[in-house]
Amino acid sequence: MKKFLLAALLTTSVMLSQSTTVRGVTLSYDKASHSMTLTIPQNLMQVSDTDSDVKVTIHKQYSLRISVNGANVPTYNQYFSHQGHCYNDMWSFITFTPGNCTEIKRNYVFKFTNVQPNEYILDVSDVCDDKWESNQQSKSIVIQ
Repeated sequence: MKKFLLAALLTTSVMLSQSTTVRGVTLSYDKASHSMTLTIPQNLMQVSDTDSDVKVTIHKQYSLRISVNGANVPTYNQYFSHQGHCYNDMWSFITFTPGNCTEIKRNYVFKFTNVQPNEYILDVSDVCDDKWESNQQSKSIVIQ
């Protein structure tokens, strides 16, 4: 009976939430509250050069990358974008959020409410001189 109860409890918690992690950045969805939380570790944003940034984006449904003369041109299906860095005692960030986003911890934790069913693609990359991207990794979660 205890094994059955434990299995039922684990199954229920898995069905109520989803999460994915890319380079330490976690995107999680809570089905009960229809909200997503994006958590960015502070050490990820530490850079050794002021011309370097870390870019965290969430795309809805698809992620399209266009390269023109070797530089990436932004796509317009971005749901969320956060780019910047911490260097010594200074920091610089620029963030574009949808209207349903609340910043829980400045520059590091964001909460999205009333999330609509769709595929959400979490993308993390390093950016140099605001145009050259490298070390790009992505994963997605599907919300139904």
